[in-house]
Amino acid sequence: MTSSRIIICGVYKSQHTTTKAYFWCPECDEGLCSQCLKHHNASKATRTQKPNHATCNGILSLENVVQTAKTSALLENLGLNINNLKISVNRVVEDLKKNLDEIQKQRQKFYDDIKQDLYAAENKVKSQIEDLLGKLAENSINVNALQKNISAIKDYASDLQALLGSKMIETEIQKHTIFMQSLFDDGSALFIESSSPLVLMKTEKEAQAQTRSLKHVPPLTINDITMTLQSKYNFPGTTGCTISSTGRTILIDYNKKRVLILKEDGTLNSDIPLSPSSSADGTCIDDKSIAVSFPFSNQIQIINILTKRVER
Repeated sequence: MTSSRIIICGVYKSQHTTTKAYFWCPECDEGLCSQCLKHHNASKATRTQKPNHATCNGILSLENVVQTAKTSALLENLGLNINNLKISVNRVVEDLKKNLDEIQKQRQKFYDDIKQDLYAAENKVKSQIEDLLGKLAENSINVNALQKNISAIKDYASDLQALLGSKMIETEIQKHTIFMQSLFDDGSALFIESSSPLVLMKTEKEAQAQTRSLKHVPPLTINDITMTLQSKYNFPGTTGCTISSTGRTILIDYNKKRVLILKEDGTLNSDIPLSPSSSADGTCIDDKSIAVSFPFSNQIQIINILTKRVER
């Protein structure tokens, strides 16, 4: 034989004895020595307890088997099996790569969907914030106007005008307070969490009510007011005086039943006749209207100083 390895007789090998084989049984797939060849059928049946091995045919010379090993059907079958394994491996690899590609596509799709949702949510929040900023800007302008009106009342208004103006401003402040509180109630002003405490909307009346029991401030009296003479007008029979926000002085002439409108230098600009009832006092409502009281008839007339007509 040309093989460098010795093939052992299968019969002796089962008995843990080493004997060189010279023949090959393709059905039993084992080698046989010369002695065991004669008794192969019987010995095979005895060892395996399988009677069908007693019909083994086609015993070949081991030398011939070795010489034809390269051209045998076994080697060809092994080659086919290897090719089938390679095909299976390649198919599995290809399927796995397709799975990876599909996973990548799905991940990209999920990412695109999430990104689109995030952009939509971001634009919605930005739009809400911009709308809220616009409302707050308008609210701030109105609050500043109220602050200027308060200063004007303090500087120029008479007592009656201060009372009427204060009530109007109080109503407007209440509206703005409700608006600001609504921003916190509905969450409009809470888009982003902040470590700073929330703004608590509180009117001055509420603040005063909370601090009233803590300290007592005595009310001012007329003796606490210091007056300085700035101008002096000589109009006999005057019972009322008020100054408009434009700086014009308006007098109520009780004797001649008229309203006198003076220039800044104190000279007469115009006068407005009043009803036969005697008037007592007047106050400016705005730049073009004044309220004149008539105590004997229990009336108050609203007069337009531009048209010189009683509006109501």
